[in-house]
Amino acid sequence: MKYLVLILVSLISFSAGALWFKWQLLESNPVSLTQTLTVQATPENIGVLPKGTILYPYSNGPDIETYFIFVNTKYLNAIEPANFQNSMTVAPLDGYSE
Repeated sequence: MKYLVLILVSLISFSAGALWFKWQLLESNPVSLTQTLTVQATPENIGVLPKGTILYPYSNGPDIETYFIFVNTKYLNAIEPANFQNSMTVAPLDGYSE
């Protein structure tokens, strides 16, 4: 009986955490770009996010804030898996305005 209760509590905790994460994303006060934002992955790899792009808060620190965006695409041949040593790696772009 103890093990059944322990498993049930674990499942409820995991489910509550997953729902909290989704709720946190949806209720996190997204922001909209008021001007174009240049993004850069490497010195040779530069692009632009257009004015009006919606950014969703991810984390903030004393000097920098991190946002993410959702991208819809039908061009699945333009993407490939990213192979990092650690599967939890996040590789943000640098964003700046000129």
